[in-house]
Amino acid sequence: MYGTSKPGDGRAEFKVNKDNVLQARAAIRGALHKHGEQLREHVRNFRMKPCGTDVVSTEVAEVWNWVLDEAPDSDRNKILDYLKMLNALVDNLEKTARLYGYTDEDIARGFPRNTD
Repeated sequence: MYGTSKPGDGRAEFKVNKDNVLQARAAIRGALHKHGEQLREHVRNFRMKPCGTDVVSTEVAEVWNWVLDEAPDSDRNKILDYLKMLNALVDNLEKTARLYGYTDEDIARGFPRNTD
């Protein structure tokens, strides 16, 4: 089980077992591969330009840039932290798969070898 979610806290919880650990890892890893770099690219451009040269426009842009990009708890940092957490989850699922006895080949495939 990953996480300790509470209703409304924005976190998800799911349980893995020997039957689904490889598929869970493959699904999360695939989504990260497909969307992770796009998100990283977008957050590099989170800065807002002032819509004018007046004081209000420049000060509003400064405040939004702080919120979006510069603050320790900025939206940019939250997204990057989320991506790091998902990468750590993939690593933990791989370790769990190994504990269940799956091989490197099984893990790379995302499903166990057919033993029939």
